Amino acid sequence: MRKVIYKVSLLNCFIFETGMAQETSSALIEINPLLMVNQGFGINYELNIFENHFIGTDIEFYKQNPFSSDSVQTKREIFSIVPKWHYYIFSKNPLGLFIGLKARVLYMSEEVRDNFNKIEREQINFSPAFQFGYRFTNKSGLTFGIYIGAGMKLFYNPLNRKDLYSTVANNPEWIKAMNYLEKNNSVLTQEFGLTLGYIF
Repeated sequence: MRKVIYKVSLLNCFIFETGMAQETSSALIEINPLLMVNQGFGINYELNIFENHFIGTDIEFYKQNPFSSDSVQTKREIFSIVPKWHYYIFSKNPLGLFIGLKARVLYMSEEVRDNFNKIEREQINFSPAFQFGYRFTNKSGLTFGIYIGAGMKLFYNPLNRKDLYSTVANNPEWIKAMNYLEKNNSVLTQEFGLTLGYIF
């Protein structure tokens, strides 16, 4: 009888430990389709470092045309690498409610042009941010997440209107194009996402 109890106990321990191993996930990879609304694409990665703590990186790329008319076109390209830290409040897996910090390193190039004139701007910026969100999963490991947050750019680099050629300085289409580029060039930043991914 003691041998039976001992074997059953060992079996229970094995099942419990195996189940825990299956339930504990160490990494997550996901995409952020919401960025496509803003002519962008993003891929995110997270790795467990200690209990409820995860670190990772988001990589985002945007290729935008904020304004276009018959005579004036604009172009904006953005590439950012975003190291981050997430803390999952109720889970040691990247699931459920979480809070986090991000540090966005961003390169942006912008251009306004017509058939004869062009001005350009390039900048590198750094934007720390705070966020919180929630991630769901199913039994197969597929995930759906949502998050929001806010941050602040450390540098502000407006377009230099002194660079405008005298022939277009008072052109209403050029002024409108410049205003479109400046519209979202705020010191404050917004963080938002709807993510799809896989835990492994």
